[in-house]
Amino acid sequence: MSKLPGSDEHEDLPPEKVRDGLIQIEQELGGMTPSNRLEQLKQQSEHSIDEIFSELRQDPRLDFLYRQSSRVREGYSLEFHTRAVVRQFEKYFQNTKEVPSLQTFPFLLLLFLHDIGKALPESKYDQHVHTIEVITKVEPDLPIDAREYEIICSLIDGDPVGEFLKGTLIDAPFEYKRDLGRKHVERGITREELVEFQKQLGLKHSTKEASEIAKKTAEIIQKTAQAVEIPVDEFFTLLTRYYQCDASAYSTDGDGLPALELLFEYSDEAGRLFLFDQQLDRIKYSPAAEEMYQLLTEQVLE
Repeated sequence: MSKLPGSDEHEDLPPEKVRDGLIQIEQELGGMTPSNRLEQLKQQSEHSIDEIFSELRQDPRLDFLYRQSSRVREGYSLEFHTRAVVRQFEKYFQNTKEVPSLQTFPFLLLLFLHDIGKALPESKYDQHVHTIEVITKVEPDLPIDAREYEIICSLIDGDPVGEFLKGTLIDAPFEYKRDLGRKHVERGITREELVEFQKQLGLKHSTKEASEIAKKTAEIIQKTAQAVEIPVDEFFTLLTRYYQCDASAYSTDGDGLPALELLFEYSDEAGRLFLFDQQLDRIKYSPAAEEMYQLLTEQVLE
């Protein structure tokens, strides 16, 4: 059997050991952190994943955390998943219109750091708190201002789009995904198998029930946008891009095992599994997911 995607060597330490390791590094630093070239990279018109990673890892705290497990069933290291997420941005969103509230380089830093605290908590439900904790510690060394820091933290603090879709859609059974993963590792999976995979996705509720869930989710998104004082439509665009980069990385398109392909519409374009809709300025969801996302969009932007 071939090597599992993302199964590069990484430290699979329990959360308390990760915390102890981080404390030890901070004690050794004594309040000092190595300089980096992130400010210079920010000024460049093109940004290299390897260059940004290299500069972020000048901070031994980040270097240590990137070497940990991402705590997902697929067994990816945090570095593997982070690289996949940033590649999805490059593949689909590199040429999209910048959102004034958070332009491209700060948004890239969000993607590079979005799971940086994931190895710390005992519970996955605390991961956003611990990620923000780490970002707050390294923020003085990042080329972002106070407002950009606040917006980045607000986007990381929760997953309203993902939770809404998870709550309103019927996912494929675990066994189905596991078997598909085995096929992918052993021989690769065909387009026909991916199409069948997508058919596993269904609607969990009636339109009326889903609308109620959408309304509650929209209120959370609207309140968060108001709290950071940016237009709701801009915040929702950032949230959608962030979610799509992250979710689409859990797929063969993200060089991993099959998992969330069924959420997105497929493309015939070489090098891209998913369909990027130029009019919508985002990846198009598969029919059931698109229906739910449109329901949420209507509630958010009303």
